[in-house]
Amino acid sequence: NILLDPLLIRTFALGSAGASLSTLIGQGLGFVYLLLLARRSGESVLRLKDLRGGLLKKERSILLRGAPSLVRQGFLALSTLLLNRIAADEGIATVTAMSVVNRLFLLGFAFCAGVAQGATPLIGYHFGGGRIRAMQRTVKRAVFLSSALMLGLAIPLLLFTQEILSLFHADAAAIAVGTRALRAQALVFVLHGVITCTTLALQTEELCLLFL
Repeated sequence: NILLDPLLIRTFALGSAGASLSTLIGQGLGFVYLLLLARRSGESVLRLKDLRGGLLKKERSILLRGAPSLVRQGFLALSTLLLNRIAADEGIATVTAMSVVNRLFLLGFAFCAGVAQGATPLIGYHFGGGRIRAMQRTVKRAVFLSSALMLGLAIPLLLFTQEILSLFHADAAAIAVGTRALRAQALVFVLHGVITCTTLALQTEELCLLFL
């Protein structure tokens, strides 16, 4: 996606359509890669015939336990949609500013999501083996590391907000709007580290109980 964005947007002059096409290609290639990886490793891959007669009990339970993440992602998508609509009414400067702020937020969020997803197998391994203290230590370390990373990212965003935004856009109005929005995002960066790790840890424990 990172490589295709400048290529399709600028080189081929596709504009916003190029950005959408870049995302589509990136997600499609990612899906195909994971599908091939699952088949090569011998893991079972869901087939349409497996859905005949309705989902099995465990599959329904998995969907239920994944509901918190579904709701969180759903509200994130809804809030982004509403924010873009409001920004469009305010003018091009606001749209530009919020676009940059959202990209910076997603870049920071990738760190805490990576820590949480990396810790998830260890949490499941310890919990499934009855090593509760080891599991608790893993959760605490994941929360601490994720929160520390988010705090480390939040500090420069708060101290050098305008300088960072000026790297992406030179418009004074866009920088003024983006400064307020980016500082508001940076103030709650640490909370994302705690929430993401805690949510995935609880879901992992629930799934372990389901299959034990």
